[in-house]
Amino acid sequence: MLTILQQITFSGRKIRRGPCATASSVLFEHTCTRRTVLRSILHAVVVAAAPVQVEHNIDRVFAVSDVHCDYTLNQDWLTELKQNQYGQNDVLLLAGDISDDLGLIRQSLSTAAEAFGRVFYVPGNHELWVRGEPQSVKNGTAQDSFQKLQLILQLCQELGIHTTPARLGNLCIVPLLSWHHSSWDKEPDIQGVPHVSALSIADYGACIWPDTGPGQGVHGSLEIAEWFDKQNKTGWQELLQQRQGCDVISLAHFLPHQALLPEKRYLFYPNLAKAAGSEPLAHRLRALQPDVNIFGHTHFSWDATIEGIRHIQAPLCGPSERRRRPRSLTFEQLTPLGPMDRSSTIPNPPGFDPVKADWLPIQIYESDAYKSRMGKAGDAADRWQALQHGYMCPPLGAHWSEYYSHHMREPDNVQMAPWVAGMYERRTRRAAKAAGKPPPNKGM
Repeated sequence: MLTILQQITFSGRKIRRGPCATASSVLFEHTCTRRTVLRSILHAVVVAAAPVQVEHNIDRVFAVSDVHCDYTLNQDWLTELKQNQYGQNDVLLLAGDISDDLGLIRQSLSTAAEAFGRVFYVPGNHELWVRGEPQSVKNGTAQDSFQKLQLILQLCQELGIHTTPARLGNLCIVPLLSWHHSSWDKEPDIQGVPHVSALSIADYGACIWPDTGPGQGVHGSLEIAEWFDKQNKTGWQELLQQRQGCDVISLAHFLPHQALLPEKRYLFYPNLAKAAGSEPLAHRLRALQPDVNIFGHTHFSWDATIEGIRHIQAPLCGPSERRRRPRSLTFEQLTPLGPMDRSSTIPNPPGFDPVKADWLPIQIYESDAYKSRMGKAGDAADRWQALQHGYMCPPLGAHWSEYYSHHMREPDNVQMAPWVAGMYERRTRRAAKAAGKPPPNKGM
């Protein structure tokens, strides 16, 4: 089954330019204008009208997001998965942010495919960065982020990576394309923090949206988010009909609900909310009602149920993040204390190294047949939750979602948490010193 954007054809002859030598570096001399090419891209459709039926038994499903394989240690982590006891009946869900380098994306997806029987994947925001020279080894032939998406989906088809819905026996896995927009943020702003710009939101500087496309090239526009969501429409009604007899797991990189993000007062960059979520994605999930939705992007482990859907984030992040703040990335390692108390924790087990991230990928599902084969059928002690045809994992004990299970969200409270206020105070003092001005009063 072909994925979105893969039915585009151009009249023209293939040529080679520069040092590029991979398939993704093949360029076209178009006989049509750039506007016509863009129109062809934006109107491409998915060929299949319903989830493809794959003859494949399922044992277990694992999930991870934000693997950021630009870091060598993260590449090593992914390679080590091949040494673990994953079988051909095991599935991996990758919820975006592998790299912006097409070569690393190819390498990482190939490695994942060697470790697992099936791999499902949705691109994140990093994949669509077009940094440096367009039409380079890193960006392939892409001149903008729409074209970068096209190349990534073509690459996935070549490697046998699932980017569209597939039914595996009694389990339906639904990758959903999405993009963030600033109007998704409905909570009060905190004053005195940098505004959203290319300096504060990397996507605004690294993504390229043509001014002839959705949103007229404006970063953070709802129109771009709606375009991404429309790519999920073909075959949607058939998918909803099939959904009734299946267990369903969806995956999308971005957040459908702001309640899946800490309040602004707790964030070092409070305006993260303006580049984190998608309302069209929320609407689509309400219609689908998956048993579990896997997401990523914000680099916080999470496990919470909203509107009857369980949402799980299991991010790898960068090695320095794992070293600095394992509490907000691990599961069941630290106590679910209030975020104001950042020092009281249960000691890590002997030998625990957060940089190794050996708690990932998280197992989120196992089939009824696998549970029976392993002699675990009817065992309530393991706390796995029964679905129609399988089981989803017990509560994972993620720090922030555990906090919000005991504390009401207070978005109207715009007083920065002490650690956030302290950071901005230090930044203000450094700026004043660099400008030769007297430092502001403490607490200002």
